[in-house]
Amino acid sequence: METFTAINGEGPAVVLLHGMFATADCWEPTAADLSRDHRVIVPDLPGHGRSTTGAQPDSLSFYVQWLHDLLDELGVEQAVLVGNSMGGAISLAYARAHPERVSALVLANPLGMSTAIPWDSGWRLLVRGRHMVAAALTGHIKPHVFRYLEGWLVRQPWGRFADVLERMTALNFKQGLVSVLAGVRLLLVDFLPQGRRIRFAQTPTPAPALVVWGAHDGLLPARHATEARERFPTDRYVIFANSAHMPMLDEPEAFNALVREFLTDIEKDVYARPAAHR
Repeated sequence: METFTAINGEGPAVVLLHGMFATADCWEPTAADLSRDHRVIVPDLPGHGRSTTGAQPDSLSFYVQWLHDLLDELGVEQAVLVGNSMGGAISLAYARAHPERVSALVLANPLGMSTAIPWDSGWRLLVRGRHMVAAALTGHIKPHVFRYLEGWLVRQPWGRFADVLERMTALNFKQGLVSVLAGVRLLLVDFLPQGRRIRFAQTPTPAPALVVWGAHDGLLPARHATEARERFPTDRYVIFANSAHMPMLDEPEAFNALVREFLTDIEKDVYARPAAHR
């Protein structure tokens, strides 16, 4: 398995994790901002974009182990994890499994915050995903990209980051039906509120957390944030009124400013502690 990873900047480590069907490209505005004073690490998840995978990822635990191995390989002892959608779920699961490696969490429209079974989102993912498969087979990329994105992942896919969105989605066409089915499996199976499956919102996180949500998310509706707020122990919840599933692309300046403010507070707190407790 080979992981494509973009690394820029110097300073405290920040890892940006994308979601299903996305790539590292969706973090372009955030990475550019944070890399001014942080070491920003942006991988393509296994089986996405420019990353390969030996075996098809079939569980959240697969991604947790993958992230652990990646941080070890890069010599990162502790990092802030910033995750969108499935990337948020991976970030939170990793923080629970390896709390000593995570200094803070930023969760943007994260998967797994609601205990409700997201059947509607899974069906929507499958139906819209078939357009990606069709586009991969016919070569008609652009019309399908924007039909897939509009009003679901972002509010205005034809806007200033249209090139990022087109590049991001085109990279994932090669995954086709495999990515669609794997995504639906993770959405509907790994987050079922039964048995040993994780219900993220019911147990505390070991790290300070900022949760943001786009009010117009067509995949994980903002009501998930409302439910999570009743259970998830952090007072840092922000709803982005003009965003869908990817607030970092819909409202990049506001998103970046909020994340930077949060990181500044976290870093001040860390350096204010006695050295023995850092």
